[in-house]
Amino acid sequence: MLFGNQNNALTVLKTQENKSEERIAAALKVVQNTDTSPENLLYAHTFITTSLIGKTWEGFVVTDLAELLSAQWLEKTMEIPIRAVAQVEQACKSNETGKRKIGQILLAALQAVSPGAPSDMFQKFRSWADSPQESDR
Repeated sequence: MLFGNQNNALTVLKTQENKSEERIAAALKVVQNTDTSPENLLYAHTFITTSLIGKTWEGFVVTDLAELLSAQWLEKTMEIPIRAVAQVEQACKSNETGKRKIGQILLAALQAVSPGAPSDMFQKFRSWADSPQESDR
C-alpha cells in the first residue's frame, strides 16, 4: 500500500468497507505525498488521529503526531483560502502540545478547507483543543 499510487491510496482510505489497518496505511501514503490537496490531507489526518487518539497507545504518539500535523499544515497554507491562513498558522505555531495542539490544528484546517463539515467532527476537534494539557495531568 505505501508504494502504491496516490489515487489508489485515496480510494482505499475513503472506502469505509476496507479494514482499518488498510485505511491507516493508505492515510500514511496520502500524508507523505507533498502534492496531496488540503482536502485530502485533512481527510487523512482526521482518519489517522481518530484511529489513534482515545486508544491505549495515544500517549506514545500524540506529541509526534501534533508536530507532524503542524509541519504539514504550515506547508499547505499557500493552498488554502487566504482568510484562513492566519488561523492555521496560529494553531500550528502555538506552544500547545499533544492532543490539544492536534485539536487546534484540525479545527483551523476544517474551517479553512471544509467550513460545512459535519458538526460531530467539529465537536470532536473542539474537545481535543479544550482538553487538559499533558503537563497538567
